[in-house]
Amino acid sequence: MASALTHDEVVDASMFLFKENFVTGVPVMGIGIPRPMLTVAGRRVAKAGKSLRSKIDAHEAKLRQRLPAPLAETSATTAAVK
Repeated sequence: MASALTHDEVVDASMFLFKENFVTGVPVMGIGIPRPMLTVAGRRVAKAGKSLRSKIDAHEAKLRQRLPAPLAETSATTAAVK
């Protein structure tokens, strides 16, 4: 039996669906999309019964790749000049 979703999971899921254009609505900070409506693309996915899990995993992997690497601390006054 599946467990109930947390508030954060619902917010994340609705924002993901919104950003991927599967639903429309007005995003509200901390709530997500309170009254989502399926788009044409969302209806196609729902009708086909396809899981979005692999798409979500790919999206999360892409976000991890975009995270900036820590930069070395430098300034014009501490940089060595030759």
